[in-house]
Amino acid sequence: MATNNSVNNILGPNNSLTMSSSGAMNLPQQPCFNCSLSTNQANTTGSGTLYTIPFDQVNVNQGGTITGGVYTAPVSGNYLFSWAITLDSTTLTSATSIIAVIHTSSESYFSNSISTTASAPVNGFTFGGSVITAMSASDTCQIDLTIYGQVTDSVTVMGNTSPIVTYFSGSMLN
Repeated sequence: MATNNSVNNILGPNNSLTMSSSGAMNLPQQPCFNCSLSTNQANTTGSGTLYTIPFDQVNVNQGGTITGGVYTAPVSGNYLFSWAITLDSTTLTSATSIIAVIHTSSESYFSNSISTTASAPVNGFTFGGSVITAMSASDTCQIDLTIYGQVTDSVTVMGNTSPIVTYFSGSMLN
């Protein structure tokens, strides 16, 4: 089973685990993803409507499914998710609260909240977080943003391809 001081094909014929002689492991089948927002999403409303960030640039998608900002777990396990959201204000006429929540099929995790006014807008504000959560096969995970204020209040969720300013990533831990 050992070749050139390395262990190959420990868990099957598809190179599901390789280990070098120094102990470094490679798990080429381990689910992981990274996606980002490539362009600004303007006029995200302040009416209290739940807004799922439509991450449209898939940078990594190994063993899973990421579509429109929603990740679907291919297998059951513990997953680590992380994200950053950069906001820019466009129209704020009143006191406004902005809340980010990560939603899975079975849990919701409050991430961040900021409060602002028209006289103190959120220009280039970035917030984010991470969470480890258990997921079953076919469970989903997404990042939602809610802006509370007047219907006419809105913010822009900033997107860019380089540097990446709004992103969502995840990896199966075990």
